[in-house]
Amino acid sequence: MKISITSFAGERPGVDPKKLPAGVATSAINCRFERESLCPAKGPLTIKEVSGTGLSAVHRAGDVWQTFSSKRDVARGPVSTVEHYVMTGPDITPCQFDPEMAENGETLPLGLPAPEEPLTVEIVGDAGDDVTDTVSYVYTYVNSWGQEGRQSDPTGVIDLSGQTVKLTGFTYPEGYDIVSYRLYRFNSSDSTAGYQFLPWSDDTDDMPVSATYYEDDTPGSDLGATLGTSEYYEPPDDLQGIVAISTSVFAGFTGKEVWFSELYLPNAWPVSYMRTVDADVVAIAPYPSGCIALTTDKAVIFTGVDPASMSQEKVNIEAACVSKESVAPFLNGVIYASRQGLVRLPPKDNMGYDTDPVITRSIWDYESWNELDLENLSACFWKGEYVGWFIGSSKGMAVNFVTNTVRWFNLGTAVVRAMWHDTEEDTMALLLEDDGTSYIAAWEEGDDMKLTWSSGEAYIPAGTNPGAVRVNGEQDADSPVTFSLESDGETQELSITNDEPCRLSSGRKPKSHIMTVSGLSMVSEISIGSSIEEVM
Repeated sequence: MKISITSFAGERPGVDPKKLPAGVATSAINCRFERESLCPAKGPLTIKEVSGTGLSAVHRAGDVWQTFSSKRDVARGPVSTVEHYVMTGPDITPCQFDPEMAENGETLPLGLPAPEEPLTVEIVGDAGDDVTDTVSYVYTYVNSWGQEGRQSDPTGVIDLSGQTVKLTGFTYPEGYDIVSYRLYRFNSSDSTAGYQFLPWSDDTDDMPVSATYYEDDTPGSDLGATLGTSEYYEPPDDLQGIVAISTSVFAGFTGKEVWFSELYLPNAWPVSYMRTVDADVVAIAPYPSGCIALTTDKAVIFTGVDPASMSQEKVNIEAACVSKESVAPFLNGVIYASRQGLVRLPPKDNMGYDTDPVITRSIWDYESWNELDLENLSACFWKGEYVGWFIGSSKGMAVNFVTNTVRWFNLGTAVVRAMWHDTEEDTMALLLEDDGTSYIAAWEEGDDMKLTWSSGEAYIPAGTNPGAVRVNGEQDADSPVTFSLESDGETQELSITNDEPCRLSSGRKPKSHIMTVSGLSMVSEISIGSSIEEVM
């Protein structure tokens, strides 16, 4: 009786080996599948060595590689003049940087404080008979990227009778890259205007920090736009999981609070935009028309274009997220790890029909899924598969939702410390540690790794006598494949250097057969049969 495998796929660990479809594996390590043939997966290619061990995060800013000793979340910022990044982490306050700063290991705080003291006002000139204006002043800080903070407390309200005003008392804190002040004056001639922008000069809008005073004789008709930074608070010091949920809005979380930035301004986090949920947030990810907060209980969807008016709706699915780094954007939604399996939200198939949100039930059962180190799963959707690494180990996986199978990666002595997906170039970088050396490597750009693939269990109740095997592929004397056949618990092994049939030991009629191949060569077909002629 001839048994042939002509189409290869990964594993379904939750399925009885006797019930696996032809070509689905009981073991698929360091494999990839091209046109249903079995090929060795390509390993990592070292980009550069880095100092330190026990590192936990990797990122690239421009051409500058960064590594960190604890977890980090980094998102591209909207500053147009430089490559701008914003970052959060468990042991840092939210910060921002550009590639030049990254090269020097520098960051700036995300957001600007309000000046601590109001300005000092001196009235200049003699008073006339009538009040000609009523004024009050505030000022803000502006950094080199044009970001602006909240205003100072106002000066007292002053009635002027044809006089001018000299403002002093300008101060600024170090460490924020503050380059200028922005002045605003209360416009008494416009009852709806409030504080309006007061230009420094005819040629320059903002007052340089090198200046120590300002003399105001500007008529009310020359004042500019109304102050709009009253709610430009700095983000909470413990903000985590920062992410760009659109081209214009950023989000993060702390505890049960979900925070949103002002439009196009990751430095400004109005308190009035904050929303609360019922359980601690684990991660935030972009979602159609907003974002989704994955929690230790049910997920919550936030919808809206304007962060000032986000609506929220709880998802009625009992599948809590167990790992922030397992969250991967997928089509118009997300995939993440729960105790039930990988969950897809919204729960729709590729045709848009409602479906089971747990999309791995046909691959893993509950027990085999929860044997994995899910809390340390770091993943992304890459090249059509959900690719994840178990941080702190040498193990990774790629889940294919077309074949509903998983293939595994084993990096030997190298331990994966972090993974980073470059969405612009669609490349994956791994932060690896091996024998006390840490290095950054490009995944699937290195040499072929030795594959091992084992078939499902072919069970023939009457028994059969396999006397020959043929392996079609690209193996040769320099790159043989090893074939082994386990029949009723007894194993025989051959080194195969061509695609000619080879004889197997015979004389028995075992009922159970599992075929295994390993090596560095492509295999397109495996056949066993009772004779040489049968496998030709």
